[in-house]
Amino acid sequence: MANADGKRPSVLVAAYMEKRTNLLRFFALRTSSSSEAEDIVQEIYLRIAALDDASVENPVGYLYRLGTNVMLDRVRARQRSTARDDAYYRTFQAGSSEEAESDAPSPEVVWESRARLERVLAVVERMPPRRKQVFVMHK
Repeated sequence: MANADGKRPSVLVAAYMEKRTNLLRFFALRTSSSSEAEDIVQEIYLRIAALDDASVENPVGYLYRLGTNVMLDRVRARQRSTARDDAYYRTFQAGSSEEAESDAPSPEVVWESRARLERVLAVVERMPPRRKQVFVMHK
C-alpha cells in the first residue's frame, strides 16, 4: 500500500499501524493514564517516521522497546522536575526571613469540616438500627 507521496511505508510504520491499538493498551496499563499512553504512542511514531528501518530485525519488538524507553525518559524527566522544584522550594524557605506557612487547614476549614461531620452523624443517628450498623461497619 502506497502513502500520499507514492512511496511504500517503512516496515516499522507498517508494524506501528498494525499494532497501534495494542501499544496504546500496553502503555495505558503501565502508566495508568490513557492520555500518557497516547503521548507515548505518538512519540513512537515521530521517532520511527524518520528512521531507516533496514537494520531492524523485529519491528514489533523494536516498537515496544522504543515505547518503553520513551516512557522511562518521561518518568525520569518528571522526577528531575520534582527534585528541582523541591530544591527551589527548600532554598526559598531557607532564605526567607518570614516563618514558613503552616500546612494546617485554616480555622474556617476546620469549623466547616466539623459542622459537616456533625450533620453526617445526626443523619446516621436517625437511621434504622440495621442500616446504621451496616453504614458504621462499612465506614
